[in-house]
Amino acid sequence: MKPRRCRTYLREAITVDRSIIDAESAPAAWQNDLSYALLLAGDVLTELNNSSEALQDYKDSLAIRERLAKVQPDNSDRQRDLAVSLEKVGYALVDEEDETTALEKQRVALAIRESLVGRDPKNADWQQGLAASYQNIGRILADQGDLTAALASYQSCTRIREKLAADDPSNGLTRRYLAIADEEIGDILLLKGDTVGGLEKLRLAVARFRTLATKNPENLLLRGDLGGALKELGDAERLNNEFESGLINLNEALSIFGPLTKKDPNNLFWQYLTALTQRNLGVLTASQKRWAEATRLEEVAEETLLNLLTARSLLGFLYPGPGYL
Repeated sequence: MKPRRCRTYLREAITVDRSIIDAESAPAAWQNDLSYALLLAGDVLTELNNSSEALQDYKDSLAIRERLAKVQPDNSDRQRDLAVSLEKVGYALVDEEDETTALEKQRVALAIRESLVGRDPKNADWQQGLAASYQNIGRILADQGDLTAALASYQSCTRIREKLAADDPSNGLTRRYLAIADEEIGDILLLKGDTVGGLEKLRLAVARFRTLATKNPENLLLRGDLGGALKELGDAERLNNEFESGLINLNEALSIFGPLTKKDPNNLFWQYLTALTQRNLGVLTASQKRWAEATRLEEVAEETLLNLLTARSLLGFLYPGPGYL
């Protein structure tokens, strides 16, 4: 279903729900249904790059879930739902460039998820949620320039995910999440000036994504993950004057993104990564005095980037948001 049509149906459902639910007296199940509909509406609006309206829906959902969680403090599902709504509000606040408040919301969510794990340490879902909270906080801290704190938060995330992956080696989703964290840690280490450590983490992420993509050749998302990690590694190698390996990795990334964008021409994020990869390949080929090829790559990249800016604000697809984890 297309996002705009989905938004229309959700708005109709929410209108009906609001008309029959008195927030204070309605059955908890009805209130919960309304909170879920509001959450879905926020997700659709986020997909449509309407962060301000999405934020309001997320806040409305959060208000209901705060009330339900207060009434049933020992109900783990209610607490989990509350954490999810806090995280959604946090994502939307980042889109609205209010990272300070977003970080506050994510830290409250983290405290709830820590409590859930404390109640049931063997629950893998609670552990996964806790790892995601650490990652959410790490992302915001990195954006704010607090790289040391960001790295510490990411390391807490990876410790949990490494244990989850060891406990359930067949769980590809956990391994994907672990690879994503490795890639982001690599970026932070590079920003901190630890080139050796950063490249090591990026190569580990590439290896993890390659394993997953090889086992699941029809999974476009995993192919995109591998392409993105190869691009990050190639860029880092280029900046470290490792031109030969940088060319190899950037060319492989481009060979992945080309077919992906043809299969899913509406995926703006893949188009964006394709353009950046082309542009950086142009820089490398120029360094080898392959002027014609370098000019062609840079012209194609700039045309794509201009088209993306015209079609949609970059922020809507550069920040992973609710669907990333």
